[in-house]
Amino acid sequence: MADELNRLLGNVPFAFTEMEDGKPLVSIYQGEGVAVTKAHKEIFLPKGVHAHSSYEFAISYSNLPPAYVGRKLNFFEKNKLMPFNANQEHGLSVDADKCNVLALQIDQAILSDIAYYICGKQELIFQNECVIPDDELIKNINRLIEEISFRQAGYEFVTQGIVNQIAVSLIRQLKSNISSHINEYNYDERKGINRAISFLRENYNKEYSLEEVAQTANLSPYHFIRVFKATTGKTPYDYLLDIKVEKACLMLRNKNMSVTEACFMCGFNNLEHFASVFKRKTGMLPSQYKKMY
Repeated sequence: MADELNRLLGNVPFAFTEMEDGKPLVSIYQGEGVAVTKAHKEIFLPKGVHAHSSYEFAISYSNLPPAYVGRKLNFFEKNKLMPFNANQEHGLSVDADKCNVLALQIDQAILSDIAYYICGKQELIFQNECVIPDDELIKNINRLIEEISFRQAGYEFVTQGIVNQIAVSLIRQLKSNISSHINEYNYDERKGINRAISFLRENYNKEYSLEEVAQTANLSPYHFIRVFKATTGKTPYDYLLDIKVEKACLMLRNKNMSVTEACFMCGFNNLEHFASVFKRKTGMLPSQYKKMY
């Protein structure tokens, strides 16, 4: 996870180890393909530029000096959001005291996949302009922080959904090279994914290939995986495992149903794999779950 964090954040201009009264001045909340950096009080930010492979969306809750974005000087506005593109150099032009900021980093692949689903274009370039973030966006960022902080059973899948919502919200709100295409959704692809989801739900306990599922959506396997993940936040295989575990939970609530019976009726080939998947998805073993009922 440390390597991914370095990839997402790059060489940030301040230390995350600074403490005051035994508490960090800045916290990082990291999930898969996403990181939120949040200052708990006003901090010092040195001048200097840096870059990273992720997109960054920074919200300043204090007045900041002009910042370099590429070779241009841009002005941060208090309580507004500024986007930075992947691998785009940015940073303050002078040292600044009493800064209160929040930065959201999202992996380039996540935003590219969603942009591709929306309008068939993967290259996404935001205009470096400040905007007022809407309440729903702020609410979702706070939900993301909460899920990552408490890490309850299944939090990985919840955070994936929240990140997708945030990404779509940002693409809709911010000006970019695809702004004029945002409403041109490919409805045939969306209908195809819905057909594939229905197929998975109806045949969760049977064997079939990726090619067969992709055919129900009239897509090639490679394109199907990309569109499916952009739509649901999960790969087709992971989505299928969710369905299997959901069905297993229903079966295990039946007092007359054993763990072994539930395993094979849900299409798992062996008990060990079933137990491993079930625990990863629910936080407990099938036998522990059954005892609850």
